Amino acid sequence: MGIILDLCCKRRKRSYEIERNIFGLLNLGNTCFMNSSLQCILNSKKLIEKLINIHLLNDKNLKLSNEISILLNNVKKGEKSYNPKNIKAILAEVEEKYKYTEQNDANEFITIFLNQLLKELNGIFQNEYTTGKIPRNDLELQAFNKLENRFFLKNKSFLLNLFYGRLKREYLCQNGHLCSIKFNNFNTLILPHPEDSNELVDLLNLYQKDKLINDTIFCNECQKEMKYSIKTSIYSIPEYFILCLEKESIYSSSGLNYPKILDAKDFTNNNNDRYSLYSFIVYFGDRERGHYTAKCDKINNWYYISDNSYKIIDPKDLPKEINDRNAIILFYEKI
Repeated sequence: MGIILDLCCKRRKRSYEIERNIFGLLNLGNTCFMNSSLQCILNSKKLIEKLINIHLLNDKNLKLSNEISILLNNVKKGEKSYNPKNIKAILAEVEEKYKYTEQNDANEFITIFLNQLLKELNGIFQNEYTTGKIPRNDLELQAFNKLENRFFLKNKSFLLNLFYGRLKREYLCQNGHLCSIKFNNFNTLILPHPEDSNELVDLLNLYQKDKLINDTIFCNECQKEMKYSIKTSIYSIPEYFILCLEKESIYSSSGLNYPKILDAKDFTNNNNDRYSLYSFIVYFGDRERGHYTAKCDKINNWYYISDNSYKIIDPKDLPKEINDRNAIILFYEKI
């Protein structure tokens, strides 16, 4: 199948501008969380390049992938409005709450959506995953390989490099001895509410701060159960880096400051990659009810998108519009 799709990709000859064309999504009743999420996810160039011709495989098992492929092709043909009812119905088979019309969280939707795509596309594209950074010692390598075998090697998909990164967690006893290392995968990071700073880089560093655990762990050095802390490190970052803020973060008067260009060296070790903001989700409302919208960089213009309506953001208003205190989910792409 991968060979067939690669040939399809080579025959396409379409432009980047067509791929990231603008379109609206109908609100099916409190589905702004889904619509804004889809707008940002489907503004990811490399994802579009792979998915646009998936429907040509005529594989009935690729329900969500086929529906996204149909959407992209309709947009390519000039359709400016799309009814996402089939996408919602497909995901309702995975997550029952999507059968109903209650408002849901956009960050949770993004995780469920990407995981379902990953499940469907396992094995469709071959030989498109690289391990990246290699562990530096035997203890780290052993923990790293557990995650590789459990997740990254089990799921053979181009989505891994695009959207899935790794977290390293070191378990340290109260005397500072390293007791254990574990690795976990992620496709979004949910960052903590800012304490003394409203800068995104500070939140990323706060996320990796040692956290004292109200429990004990056996320490080989101390030869007994000890209280411990966990140090989390962002070990590897995917090409599309999705950062979700706790809703509490947007209730402060100053909001969050996030850069247009994010330097990984400012919050990781041995990583000099840079990431550019290309989309983000805005949330208006309170803790119970609100409205999600999206702002996306498409065809050299930024657009404001609210369900089925959209407009170009005036260049003179751009500095203010892309530094929105109500931004809650940020999408960065590696440059």
